[in-house]
Amino acid sequence: MKKLSFGFLLFLLSIAVGCGSDSSASGTAGAGGSAGSGGDGGAGGAAGMAGAGGEGGVGGMAGVGGMGGSGGTSGPPALLSEWGLFKSIPDQIPEDGLIPYEVTAALFTDDAAKFRFVQVPDGEQIVYSDTERWLNPAGTIYVKTFAYPVDATQPELGYQLIETRLLVFGEDKVDTWTYVYPEGSNDDAERVNFGPVLDVSWVNALGETILLDYEVPSVPQCKECHSVAGRSLGPSTGMFNRDNDYGDGIGVLNQIDYMNSLGMFDAEPLPVDERTTYVSAPAVDTEAGLHDRVRSYFDSNCAHCHAPAPYGEIADKGLYLDYQSMDPGTGTSFFTWGVCKPHTSGGNGVDCEQSLDVVPGDPDASFLLCRMESVAAGERMAPVGRTIVHAEGVELIREWIQELPNLFEGVTPGCPQQ
Repeated sequence: MKKLSFGFLLFLLSIAVGCGSDSSASGTAGAGGSAGSGGDGGAGGAAGMAGAGGEGGVGGMAGVGGMGGSGGTSGPPALLSEWGLFKSIPDQIPEDGLIPYEVTAALFTDDAAKFRFVQVPDGEQIVYSDTERWLNPAGTIYVKTFAYPVDATQPELGYQLIETRLLVFGEDKVDTWTYVYPEGSNDDAERVNFGPVLDVSWVNALGETILLDYEVPSVPQCKECHSVAGRSLGPSTGMFNRDNDYGDGIGVLNQIDYMNSLGMFDAEPLPVDERTTYVSAPAVDTEAGLHDRVRSYFDSNCAHCHAPAPYGEIADKGLYLDYQSMDPGTGTSFFTWGVCKPHTSGGNGVDCEQSLDVVPGDPDASFLLCRMESVAAGERMAPVGRTIVHAEGVELIREWIQELPNLFEGVTPGCPQQ
């Protein structure tokens, strides 16, 4: 089970110091903050810990929880419960107006299960697009809880909750807050600024006991990917265009259709069969086309940094792995996908010494793949949220690099291109 490492002392220090800036989430500052007014409805909402589907209520879009600090001091609440986001934190049952969702292509985070939710303030709307990342109004909160099954061979034992991350949108900034659950308890989580390393153990579906040095990201690390106002990594039509079970009284609905029925978008979505949809489980879905699988995988795992401005954190590097940039029909240069492109940052040079990001037909000569295979701090990709190799993802990208000369006219084996 989970144990706190020495790094948790930093957490204790951060609580004592009480650093953190004000956020613009709804509610009145003060002792714990005042909850926003509730929306209509709220029937159902039985997400439960039996699965990551997350069943939602039919609640309105009212604000959830106040942002007042303990004792009237500024800053976010010290405890997750003070946000008023959940009817039951242990069961991850959301309050009315906090909408559960799943994604088509998930970010790999050391095999963690994730429970995802979004809340938009009453009267506000997401700027909807079929092709671009959605833009979120001030007061929007995205919630993601990371968990592991106690024993995947006995699902009735439920999950051990590890951390819950909040992404809170202001007028001109995005605040990120991380809450860690004490060992042996799912009742509540405490805010940390400097992420501890946790000793996590769980039993997978094969009955194997897995031990992890789980790295909780620090607030500065979270801001590296969420520093641009309006940016959230997953929310997009391609990521959301799938069904979800919203429980008794609602049933199974397309997520975008359901959110639209709640008035969450500023524009009417395209019909469901005309929307952009990422490949579900791209790392293991062998039925879909290879390049479409790669586009979906890169978009969820890499595009938060590797995308054109204003979305890519390192857009100046010129390596664009977002879904739109990798559309072969747009005329985008293969060079921006990394084909025969000299890499612009070398990690720490522990494992990877290749000079080019992608060498068509030669995965082992490709720097991009080597960094996916590395677990060395400062060299591994993605740099945050992963301490082990995603074997299925590596296999997918290895196959793609090997097959590039066969996938596209104009791409030849080796470098430079002929």
